[in-house]
Amino acid sequence: MEYALLFRCTQPGMLADILQSAGFQDIEEKPVSGILSYNTTEEYWQNMMEVAAPVVASMRQADETTRTAVKTALFAALEQKLGA
Repeated sequence: MEYALLFRCTQPGMLADILQSAGFQDIEEKPVSGILSYNTTEEYWQNMMEVAAPVVASMRQADETTRTAVKTALFAALEQKLGA
């Protein structure tokens, strides 16, 4: 099974291994699900720019024109899908 790499410790066991290496014991992994809600597309964008490492890295490497184009396309897609 392939896992999304949006977050660094996505693969099962990875975070448990890190914690165990740091001396933690009795580590238990449990799936957590939920719905993230954002008030605006800008709020969603800010969250992605702060927590999604691959997105942050890619956007840092892009020039301003490309960053603006990506943001504009994303906002248009979100507004079309969500009616935002």
